[in-house]
This record gives sequence, structure tokens and C-alpha cells, in this order.
Amino acid sequence: MRKNNIKPALVIMKNIVNDDKMIKWSDYVYTKSVVHFKRVALTEIEFALLIAIIFTKSNAKDLSPEGKELLLDESIKYTNILLRYNQRRLGLLEGAQRLDECFRLINRSIENEYTLRLMLSHQQKYYSMSMNYFKCSNFMKKFLERSD
Repeated sequence: MRKNNIKPALVIMKNIVNDDKMIKWSDYVYTKSVVHFKRVALTEIEFALLIAIIFTKSNAKDLSPEGKELLLDESIKYTNILLRYNQRRLGLLEGAQRLDECFRLINRSIENEYTLRLMLSHQQKYYSMSMNYFKCSNFMKKFLERSD
């Protein structure tokens, strides 16, 4: 919430004022999820390595076994780089603890995506479809059906 008592997430969704689910979800997705990232205060290197780890997750649908293995190897490589980076910077134990904190951010991101999908499914089902992002050819359908 800003100093003027306005929640940025709710400004763009004026028609959800009386929808407790949408208020709760939008607050979580657009406001509360950011708090964890601010608290951890990732370095640029940590951020880049976390993105690499996220992009190399190997559970995508229709991926060959060889592709999954390749992505898993890359994910392990980036995880080890992140661990070594933090251990050099912070010490052995503190570096391992920092890696754990970074992985909690990945889990938060996954939870955030799940909540966003719930929110968008609810919005698509119960609210006007006049918003531009709902007009994109099959965008919402494909986004909500994704399993990776």
C-alpha cells in the first residue's frame, strides 16, 4: 500500500471492489509477493543465476527425455555456480543458507504464478471480457492451460 492508502494492484481493477477473492489474490500477486524479493535483496549475479535456474526446469510438457536431462544438467550447473558464488562471498555455511533463501524465492514465484492463474481464471469467468489482454488470440486459454 502506498502512502496515499491506494493499493496499486486494485487501481487497474476497479470492478472487483466487492469481490473478496479478487482483492485477496491481487494483493498477494501484485503487492505481497514483492516483499520477499525486497527483503532478500538479491545481487545482480544471484538474480541472473536464479533466472537461469528457473528457465532450465525440466518438467515442461512434450519435452524429450534427452531434453529433460540436458535441462536438469544445466539447472544443476547454475545451482552449483550460485552456491559457490555465495560461499565465496559469505562463507561456507552462510553461502548454503543464502542458496536456501534463493530457492525459497523460486518457490514463492511458483506460488505466485498459481495464484495469478486462479485470479485470471476467476476474472475471465465472472468479469467483462473487454480488457485488451483477453482479446489476444487464445492467449488467456493457453496461459491458463500451461503445465510447465
